[in-house]
Amino acid sequence: MDLGLNGLGMSADDLLAVRERGWKLVRFTTWSLGDDAARIGSAIAEARLAGLWPVVVVRDAGQLRDLGTALAGCDVELANEPDGNVDVHIPPTDYAEMARNAAVIAYENGCQLWIGAISNVSGSALAWLEKMLEALGPVPVIGISAHVYEAPDWPRFLSLVGDRRWICTEFGYHTGKQPPRWRWLPKWWPGNCATYTDADVFRLATQRMLDIQAHGALSACYYQYRDGLTTGDQDRFGIRRCDPTGSLTTWKPVAELPR
Repeated sequence: MDLGLNGLGMSADDLLAVRERGWKLVRFTTWSLGDDAARIGSAIAEARLAGLWPVVVVRDAGQLRDLGTALAGCDVELANEPDGNVDVHIPPTDYAEMARNAAVIAYENGCQLWIGAISNVSGSALAWLEKMLEALGPVPVIGISAHVYEAPDWPRFLSLVGDRRWICTEFGYHTGKQPPRWRWLPKWWPGNCATYTDADVFRLATQRMLDIQAHGALSACYYQYRDGLTTGDQDRFGIRRCDPTGSLTTWKPVAELPR
C-alpha cells in the first residue's frame, strides 16, 4: 500500500522533502487553489516533478470536464465528504447521477476516478454510501474512496465495496484536545479531555495504517502535511510543526510513517 499526504500549502521543496521520507502521493482539492486551472495544473506538475502521484479532488463532474486532459494520469476524487456538511452535502441519488457523468469524462480524459469520498467508514456515512451505490448501478472503471477515522465498520464497508478497488484519502490523529470522555462533565474536568502526545500519534497512526492495509486499500493519504496557527484540533494534524508566523519548523515522529 502506498502512503500519501494531504498537502495543503506545500512548496516544491516541501514536496521533495516528503518524497525523501518515503511518501508517494499528494492529495489536494481544487478549491484550495481557488479553482484556478493554471494553479491546479502547476500543482500537478510540481508533484510529478518531485516524484509524487497527484490525487486531485474536484468539486463536480463539470469541473472534471473543464479541467480536461490536465488531469490525465492523475487519481481524481469526486467531491469531499459529500455525506456530511464540511465542504458540501450532496444527496446520494444526486451524487450517483454526477458519478455516472464523471465516469465517462474521466475515461475520455485518461484519469482514474474514485467516488464516495465519505467522511468515515461507519454509521451514517455508510448508510449514505449504500444509497448512493444502489442509485448508481453497475458503472465500470471507477473505484471507491473513503476517509477512515473512528471505529471503522469493516465488514459493512467491504460488503458495499464488493469487487471494486478502494483507496483511503484521509486518516490521521491530532495533538489537540480530544472530545470529552464523559459528556455530562465539563470539558475542564481533570482527565475528561485527553491530549495525545507526538509518540501517541505515531503509534496510533501506525496501527491505523496497518489496519487500512489489511482491509485491502491500494493507497492511504495521511491528514495532513502541516500544522496550523492555533491550538485547535484541526490545526494539530500535521506531520510538521510551524511557528507563530506560519513558517515551518521541525518534523514530528509521524513524518517517518512510511519508513
